[in-house]
Amino acid sequence: MCLVTRQRKPKILKRDLKVYKVLKEGGYSKYTNFCWTPKELCKENIHTTGNRGKDMKYCDSKAMDVYWRLSGCIEIDRGFHACCTKERARELLAMFGFTEESVCEFLIPKGSEVYYDCTGLVVANQMMML
Repeated sequence: MCLVTRQRKPKILKRDLKVYKVLKEGGYSKYTNFCWTPKELCKENIHTTGNRGKDMKYCDSKAMDVYWRLSGCIEIDRGFHACCTKERARELLAMFGFTEESVCEFLIPKGSEVYYDCTGLVVANQMMML
């Protein structure tokens, strides 16, 4: 899934941030099939698509309602995606009809690069399953 945002540069976290991800059974991410191991810090470079928010086929409907045809947007396809609240993660469960997945707590550590959208989603270059 892509994050669509108007934030042009990453913010650097000044303190740890607890976030939530929807995982399949066994700790696998829904889209990338990445297997998370608790307490293991994972790192990945954040990558923008260059799409400028014009082709939002991989974002959720709440984000699409906000960003559809809005100029000045960027799409981020690589990095660790998460929800800022447990409620937002539950919205994804319902929105995509997920049934086997569960909402799990994660930590984005202080010093990480992050991008936010205005619907409660975030992408970071570092993340750890709690």
